[in-house]
Amino acid sequence: MFNNAHVHQTFGITNMNLARQISDLYGYGNDESILGLSPNDALLMRCGQRPQVVRRLNYLRDSVFKGMYDNNPYFVRDNKRCNVAR
Repeated sequence: MFNNAHVHQTFGITNMNLARQISDLYGYGNDESILGLSPNDALLMRCGQRPQVVRRLNYLRDSVFKGMYDNNPYFVRDNKRCNVAR
């Protein structure tokens, strides 16, 4: 799947093994910088271009998505965070 895509988006990396694999695939060169990404950031790789750190889209908060999605019955809003409904 990875070889057939022209765009790769990576976020939420939480361990050094995966950071190293992503670094090797992207040619990013710094495993620690991948682990240190903010929860609001993603690593974006487009075919033929260098990897970029970009702000992750958030359909719950970004105004451009307002009214374009249905409520998720498995999540409830708690201030600005979403928590699994129990």
